[in-house]
Amino acid sequence: MSDAAWSVPLSAKARQELRELPDHGQQMARDALDIDTRSPWGWHQWDRSDPERQDVRCASICPLSLNYWINRPAQHLSVLAITWLEGIRLRQQELVGALIGN
Repeated sequence: MSDAAWSVPLSAKARQELRELPDHGQQMARDALDIDTRSPWGWHQWDRSDPERQDVRCASICPLSLNYWINRPAQHLSVLAITWLEGIRLRQQELVGALIGN
């Protein structure tokens, strides 16, 4: 693998999600993608229990998550989804209840 940055096509869904982010969220996404293109395997595998999908990764910088697929033959990353969690408001009690299953 060369040291050159990989290209990063975004799915239609991810392009829309990127447009809807606040300005600082868009910059955070660009920064995360910049890191991703230089070290595609640097983030955690999306589902570690699935050895056949080791190229699906999740880059998380709270409150931002980028899910991408490493296309080895084409040497590019395909961004599948972008999630921004700011604005989701759960009271602490509701969150703890959800975590313990109440």
